[in-house]
Amino acid sequence: MIKFDLVEDRFSVNDTLSCKLSILVGVDSFAYMVVDDHNHIKVIREYDFDKRLHRHRWLDQTLNADKWLQAGYSHTRIAIDDSRMALSPKRLFREEEKRSYLAHLSSAAAAPEVDVEEVDGFGAVLVYSVLPEIKQRLEQAFPEAEWTHLNACLLKALNQHGQNQPGFHLWVLVKDKQLKIMAFDRGALHFINSFPFYSAHDFLYYIMLVCQQVGVKPKDTPLYLAGRLMADSEIYRRLERYMPKLHFWVPPTSLVPGDKVKALPSYFFADLLATRQFG
Repeated sequence: MIKFDLVEDRFSVNDTLSCKLSILVGVDSFAYMVVDDHNHIKVIREYDFDKRLHRHRWLDQTLNADKWLQAGYSHTRIAIDDSRMALSPKRLFREEEKRSYLAHLSSAAAAPEVDVEEVDGFGAVLVYSVLPEIKQRLEQAFPEAEWTHLNACLLKALNQHGQNQPGFHLWVLVKDKQLKIMAFDRGALHFINSFPFYSAHDFLYYIMLVCQQVGVKPKDTPLYLAGRLMADSEIYRRLERYMPKLHFWVPPTSLVPGDKVKALPSYFFADLLATRQFG
């Protein structure tokens, strides 16, 4: 099912050869963005996975049916948003032992390949795996694509933001009934994890849990929000009661939204913007 289908007027598949394609493969969703050679956003489309099908079968059908994914591009970047990942200090990382960093994740055993990415500004290495059937199909469709992990893109985007903060702050991305939480002390990362939520109560519980784990008082701690959350939602109203220092966050970007994209809050697409700008 298509959740968002934003195509700027007078843009067609005949115009894509000089454009850049950014693909984001999430837990339960698949999204992409097309940006032209002047950094104007021309297309954003997002799907929910059809849970009646295996993910690789759904992906195969979508890649074959979507005209924008059949077109040619000057550059393609694929970002994975998956919890099968770990961060290691760069000075301690050992390439030959990279699989061991994911040993505590039983689901990672199904992935024969483990990818590694340095995270600039944090002195860290991100280790992650991708379901083999998903990676194989995407590599067939986009053999020259550059691969990354969404967390690496987000951390790079948040690096300067953190340096400008006076102290501890939380950052949250909301999407697909998942909340990704990061806790920083200025530019230093203290916590990163993702949690499923099914209600405003769940959402608030995990935010309070992280505050407790990193030892901060909710009412004194700035919280930056991105993704699919509105200011008039029950979640936002509950958060505001406990964490009054609420802000919506958009990554620093040179990308220019068109009229269709500007009709929605820019923080809605913070993940796609970070994937293109900071991959």
